[in-house]
Amino acid sequence: MPGYVEVISPARVKGWAYDPRAQGPVTVRLIVNDAVIAECVADLPREDVGKALKSSGRHGFDISIDGKIAAADLPKLTVLSSSGDKWKPLKNIAAQAHKKKAYQDFDGSGSSNSRAKLAALQLHDLPRSDSDAPPLQGKSVLDIGCNEGYFCAEAVRQGASRVVGIDIQRASIDSARQRCPAATFVQGSWWDIPDEKFDCIFFLSAIHYEPEQRKLLRKLRDHLTPRGVLILECGVVVEGGVRAWRTIQRWDGVRRYPTRDLLVRDLLADFAVRPVGRSVDQAGDPIPRYVFHCTPYASIAMIVGARTLSGKSSLAFQLETRGVPTYSTDATIARLVMHADQGWRPLAQALRKRFPPNRAPNMAQVAIFIVENKLEEALCEIIATEAPGEAGLFCIQGDVLRHASIQDALKAKLATRNIRPWLVQPL
Repeated sequence: MPGYVEVISPARVKGWAYDPRAQGPVTVRLIVNDAVIAECVADLPREDVGKALKSSGRHGFDISIDGKIAAADLPKLTVLSSSGDKWKPLKNIAAQAHKKKAYQDFDGSGSSNSRAKLAALQLHDLPRSDSDAPPLQGKSVLDIGCNEGYFCAEAVRQGASRVVGIDIQRASIDSARQRCPAATFVQGSWWDIPDEKFDCIFFLSAIHYEPEQRKLLRKLRDHLTPRGVLILECGVVVEGGVRAWRTIQRWDGVRRYPTRDLLVRDLLADFAVRPVGRSVDQAGDPIPRYVFHCTPYASIAMIVGARTLSGKSSLAFQLETRGVPTYSTDATIARLVMHADQGWRPLAQALRKRFPPNRAPNMAQVAIFIVENKLEEALCEIIATEAPGEAGLFCIQGDVLRHASIQDALKAKLATRNIRPWLVQPL
């Protein structure tokens, strides 16, 4: 009985089976440890098979096994076929292909210790709202240089909302699509990232192939969400205080590796970098690999909320003399009440009905009016728009910022602009 198993992965088994003596289609059965885990009729259209056999071509099968067996039991899987009499094993050409090219360690036969590398990435340290949830649950994930999709499959397993893998090798992408059909795979270079942003980007064991590493890392930053994390695993030369490249002979040629200080201070200058630790050693590695969690730098706003005459202006002056710009909410509110060119704003119109436009208003009274009339969002939209968010560090100070509801509204508005607020109050 002719037929082949063409794909075996943790998610699916695919191939075709045909018996020219039978009146109907062949039945296919999957067995692990003498137990039947799935069975189907091989009647999916296969035009290529039909042409070769001069038959109807409806001999294909594609069986989902996602979650039905453990990855460790995958080598024990047997695929049998029958047209009504005896069950006979189908030839497994998928296993032969994987033995020739497997790099990532899906089933214990790969040349890379992928499970140990996954542990070294310490995904449990990624920021998430629910500490009990899997680290990648609900996140969008990109893996550049994804190979056969091991880490994409892990992201899918953890419940990621979207998973994209990119690799230059066609064979790797074809295998990844078979192993992890729930993810999207793109054949191309890591410069061909889709025009979207991701919560997590994996860049593992590959950056030494890129001659313009700083430029590529900047591009990856632009594809991260404001709170996104680049998980970088790479070879690093540890020479304290040295910012330089080292040329190293590998099995596949001479490559450039950065010293640790060059990587953190220069190549990753656009990120806040948290060193995680050593990755796993691997055959062919001339130097040790390390893991880094890298988050795009965000501007920091010091929110100084205090009463009038408490020293806010003195603090602002000290900051200004040290090159830290300040934004005064007292001055903003005075403009809204007193300057005619602000009359187009609904908030200015509301304030002028309560406070005379011919003199500076009492800031404590303005704050109470804004809170009682739920005008916090309108005020904070102006503040967040006008504050110098392009500065790495700046100060927003004023009497109204003492109120919790205004602080909360300002925090939300700043977050949309990738600005992190720190609350500063006098003791």
